[in-house]
Amino acid sequence: MMTPEGLAKGATVSSADSVPTAGDWVRGSLVYKTDVSSSDYVGWVCVTGGTSGVWEPFGRIGEERLVLRSPLGSRYAVPVTNTGTLQTSLL
Repeated sequence: MMTPEGLAKGATVSSADSVPTAGDWVRGSLVYKTDVSSSDYVGWVCVTGGTSGVWEPFGRIGEERLVLRSPLGSRYAVPVTNTGTLQTSLL
């Protein structure tokens, strides 16, 4: 879902088979993946605008864990369970 503010700044919504590698992109633009499967991402969001842009995946399908990123870029997974315990693992 694109916000009115994002659209006003020129962000776009499109679809593609893979993350964009060419073109000029505005931060906040969304590209929906055209061929998705279980445990895949719905698409990519442009986090830094410009030529080719910088893209991050979003919308993990069927995810049963929370994924966190540290300020230095490390990613950690926290699985969702019915036991009430938390365990983290480095991705």
